[in-house]
Amino acid sequence: MFFIDGFSVLFNFPNGDHEEVVQKLASMKKPSIPNLIYHGTLDPKKILEKTGITKRWQNYEISNFEYLMALNSLAGRSYKDLTQYHVFPWILAQYTLDIINLDSAFSYRDLSSPMGALGPEERRATFQSRYENFDVFSSTPKFHFGSHYSSPAIVLQYLVRLYPYADGAKELQGGRFDLADRLFFSIEESYHAATEEISDVRELVPEFFFLPNFLCNQDRLDYGLTQNGQRVNHVLLPRWSKNDPYLFVTVLRLALESDIVSKNLHSWIDLIFGYKQRGKEAEKALNTFYHLTYEDMVDLDKITDPGLRAATETQIIHFGQTPSQLFVRPHPQRLSKESLFAYKKIADPTADIHLYRPTSKKKVPVISEFNTIFSVYGRSLIKLRFASKDKLIGVRRDGTFTYFRWGSTDNSTAPTTNVPFSCGVDKEKTVQLEKVKSKFI
Repeated sequence: MFFIDGFSVLFNFPNGDHEEVVQKLASMKKPSIPNLIYHGTLDPKKILEKTGITKRWQNYEISNFEYLMALNSLAGRSYKDLTQYHVFPWILAQYTLDIINLDSAFSYRDLSSPMGALGPEERRATFQSRYENFDVFSSTPKFHFGSHYSSPAIVLQYLVRLYPYADGAKELQGGRFDLADRLFFSIEESYHAATEEISDVRELVPEFFFLPNFLCNQDRLDYGLTQNGQRVNHVLLPRWSKNDPYLFVTVLRLALESDIVSKNLHSWIDLIFGYKQRGKEAEKALNTFYHLTYEDMVDLDKITDPGLRAATETQIIHFGQTPSQLFVRPHPQRLSKESLFAYKKIADPTADIHLYRPTSKKKVPVISEFNTIFSVYGRSLIKLRFASKDKLIGVRRDGTFTYFRWGSTDNSTAPTTNVPFSCGVDKEKTVQLEKVKSKFI
């Protein structure tokens, strides 16, 4: 359920009685919010149309990050559900350089192609051959990819260095972490796998664009040794980030909000949320997945065999799920920033992008909003919104909800809650923050 202030609540009905609840809600008096309700329905496509959020994105009233977050939510994705976690695209394609140029198209991934269509031509040909030579006598619809770009396993691998995800990753593997060679330990290796291997077409999670913490093994968890004797610890970062997780995340966020991405992001939206998600257009775009990943492809209530139903549910949950389709026509392209800003004579709302790191200084940023975003495995995550519109997540390991409060609005009071914000920070000490400039050399 989504509320007008942006807050959402996820309900789980293990006994399958959700239909009765939905009918009861539908029979109640309709809210008098004409911009959100369309003839008494809450169809995501209708809400998308009535709220005008796409037009706001086109006009640079909201950032690329905010727009992708909104599309994920409208398409049924949620921080509260690992099976349908928010999905974000790989943006950059260069992770071996000493310096990266965000003004060069060479630095970026092709957003008009799914991850499975990138990389060597032989890989693409393998997927195409699988689709074209599919068994004609099989009752299973043909597909290009036998794996998905988003699944609980992918989310837990990316966030394995944070609680409660670390517990979830161990639970998924029967009480221990996966083999070291299969863990997320290198940005370069992860991108290589997603563009080179047959079994890996994964995209990213939002944390790549605002949370440096997930790249650090702050709790000194033992992830084991790889086959070549390398111990898995902090995530290995590209050289252009100078091994600084804050710089890495800042560069990715700047890349996401760049002119190059702004001009091409609609193509990726077509693949994930739009008209190339299903049907002939998906087939032409090399963008079809196993049929159980799509919405409404199986009616579980018609499966009478308990064993078969349980197996089908397990496959749906763990294999990955495609977001609800929001667009049936090509998504509009974002307007030209230069012409738009010249016409409106307004400042670029995405120019001032900051992250925060520990410092010995006394001043700290002012919090303008905070929300609990989910509780799972007995632990909670808190989302903070600073006055600069940046977001960070604080992780608590004791299973309690924690509210972060700064005192006066003059930035003079240090936080009283201990939050691990970067690699090597002593969690027992009070953390203080400062801005990290978005520009880099």
